[in-house]
Amino acid sequence: MNCAKKVWETNAWRPRQCQRAAVEGGYCKQHGPAAAAARRRKMDDRVRRDMAAIDRRVKKTQALQDLVSACRLSRDVLPVGVTAALEAYEALGL
Repeated sequence: MNCAKKVWETNAWRPRQCQRAAVEGGYCKQHGPAAAAARRRKMDDRVRRDMAAIDRRVKKTQALQDLVSACRLSRDVLPVGVTAALEAYEALGL
């Protein structure tokens, strides 16, 4: 008996039945509910990690922009190196 899952091939007009042998509840190892749930959890975890990394980068960028704004307000008391770095940052147009 074959797997009960309908699958799409890349160049097909319609789905076809998976040709693998059914092993658990009428599904093959790839399309079984437990395997599908495990893949979904793994993908959800990856998306959460990626979104957390993006959030960290956004916060870091915002902190840098806040620092640059603060430096712009007190430009007359900044050391020469910091003033040059601020001008280089402003030249980037961020």
